[in-house]
Amino acid sequence: MRGIELGLDRDALSKRLMGLFLGELEEHEQTLERDLLALEREQLDEARFELVESVFRAAHSLKGAARAVQAHTIETICHRLEQSLSTLRGQTGPVDPERMRALFAEFDAVKAAAARLRVDAALERSAPATQATSSMAAARAPAPPHSAPPPAQSPAAPAAQTAPAAQAEQRAARVATHKLDTLLASSSDLVVASSRVEAQLEQFATLRETATRIARVARLASAHEDDPLHALAHSFLLLERELDAVGVGLRREIGAVAGATRRVDDEVRRLRMVPFGEACAGLERAVRDLALSLDKEVQLVIEGEQVELDRELVQRLRDPLLHLVRNAVSHGLESRAVRSAQGKPPVGRITLRSTLRGSLVELSISDDGRGLDLAVIQERARALGLPDANLDDEISAHVFVPGLSTAATVTEISGRGVGLDAVKRTVEGLHGTVSVSSQTGRGASFTLSLPLTLSKLRCLFVRVADKNFAVPTSHAVRVLRFKADQILHLGERELVRAESELVPLMSLAALLGLPDVQRADREQAQALVVSSAGRSVALIAQELLGERECIVHKLPARVAQAHYVSGATILSLGQVALVLNGSELGRAAIANVARPTRSVFAATVASKRRVLVVDDSITTRALIKSIVEEGGYDVTAARDGSEAFRLLQEQPFELVVSDVQMPNMDGFALTENIRRHPTLARTPVVLVTSLEGEHDRLRGLEAGANAYLGKSAFDHRVLLEVIGGLL
Repeated sequence: MRGIELGLDRDALSKRLMGLFLGELEEHEQTLERDLLALEREQLDEARFELVESVFRAAHSLKGAARAVQAHTIETICHRLEQSLSTLRGQTGPVDPERMRALFAEFDAVKAAAARLRVDAALERSAPATQATSSMAAARAPAPPHSAPPPAQSPAAPAAQTAPAAQAEQRAARVATHKLDTLLASSSDLVVASSRVEAQLEQFATLRETATRIARVARLASAHEDDPLHALAHSFLLLERELDAVGVGLRREIGAVAGATRRVDDEVRRLRMVPFGEACAGLERAVRDLALSLDKEVQLVIEGEQVELDRELVQRLRDPLLHLVRNAVSHGLESRAVRSAQGKPPVGRITLRSTLRGSLVELSISDDGRGLDLAVIQERARALGLPDANLDDEISAHVFVPGLSTAATVTEISGRGVGLDAVKRTVEGLHGTVSVSSQTGRGASFTLSLPLTLSKLRCLFVRVADKNFAVPTSHAVRVLRFKADQILHLGERELVRAESELVPLMSLAALLGLPDVQRADREQAQALVVSSAGRSVALIAQELLGERECIVHKLPARVAQAHYVSGATILSLGQVALVLNGSELGRAAIANVARPTRSVFAATVASKRRVLVVDDSITTRALIKSIVEEGGYDVTAARDGSEAFRLLQEQPFELVVSDVQMPNMDGFALTENIRRHPTLARTPVVLVTSLEGEHDRLRGLEAGANAYLGKSAFDHRVLLEVIGGLL
């Protein structure tokens, strides 16, 4: 037994050391790449000596740490890198290009081995112990015989190398991204709950006014002081004073809770913010390698690296930024000879700059190259059947059209007709916009305007077919109010004037596949003007509800596939408002495509039958409640099994939709209690849960559930079909 305990301790220690090593490995990778790039272009011997020493120290530290966790492949490569760097110590003059290529090759080998190790470590966390041990043994296998063996070191050496990492571990905590996401979701739920409590102050005020009215009526109706109505009036007067006192204290406490909640939410969101520089990781190396392959000299300048953005935004920006800088090297910048002949500096320059603009961040990628060839772009646009544009900006915008490429030949880098359109789709999917400007012979500039965070957006709220929607203000240009006689007709299209321009007019309800606004209702119509690709369209709404900042929640994967929908937000009274993608709406409306959405909105059951929805997550509870209501049911929500069971005994319900993992009483216990109750036993129960193992499913069915649905493959249509089938 003692041996087994020691084995478990050793295994736990090994996993912990590997976790620390993977974090340290990432830091060393960044240092090695940064300093190797600087070493290649450094002209001063003194600065070059410092860079060689920095790279050597990073390689040496990484070698020692790799030995501590038996990552022998990385250890061996780092030893070879040390040997290569040793020959540069004390050397004067620029580093030979062949030597630099060899150093970068060694660094790439480190990155490849590190990537394999990360995959194996992830497999170890998810696989059975025997498989994990085998996998890690393979990852840490010694290098092939032809690799140079590492020099022997004293047993104390690995502890000496990992000491800085241990000190760093004390200064800063590494937190897994999914834990931050969970914390953010909980914080968002807290904010929603706080706003709902604030909204209930209005109900308290109504109660106080009711007491005042009753006291007034009783006082006027009483004939004398001995009249019972006089005593009643006096009692309600006392109640009014008590309510005033309670109201003052309640407002003070609710204000304090709301303030604390907002501060916690702000701090949690700050934890998710990372410097923009993280989105630029690897760009300098990509520019360097591509420029060498094209026999060009290029300098990449990054400004505003410390501007902080949401971690998810940074991750999703990496590919668009990489494509734009590669596009600038490949298409925009001329060769050294051509630049010299034109009187330009021989080294081309690409500037990537981030700038804060209120709640938005503006990213610009500019080059000092040849600029866009507008004549070629116009020609390719005609070939694709696009109408001729008159203004330079309109012609330039064609570069975002799918399939349009100005490349003369197809290469690995360009000319496949895929690229800038993908950049545009990604940016618009982040609730942002992208534009391009160009000056012939002086260069081109792409500008991306994006929100600082995806979880909190400024939105304009609209009501369509008695349903609430939110449109981010990044695409909501303006609001229009107009009369029927102000609508102009051009063939089958309707137009309305928005300031100095005429814009197409269309019903937002028709675009979403909802019951359309009747012609008679247009006497005092309201419309939301949205913009896409530099063009605008006015979308008629039933009502414009105002603008405010809202917390955006991700939708389950299947629901998220609905057209035009990018998330959901919860209003103060618990209703769900879907967040619409204004750019997608604009594109569809401009093309006069009114395709119905995948029916998040469609009602499949006409009768108002009562359903109880149970979930401890405010967000999930509100979302499922909204979906079931859209199916035509009268829905009540409960926050756990205990509250649900109490409601079932107090009110009639025809079906229960419940989560499983909840405090107080979970879904299994709730189902069992329903089945044991003499009057509730025949009530259908649908369990919707993230516990999707066969054992959990059988347990749910044995408890008496009529259906067991997994959240990972959640489909609102299946849920409505199951409910319809049971009722």
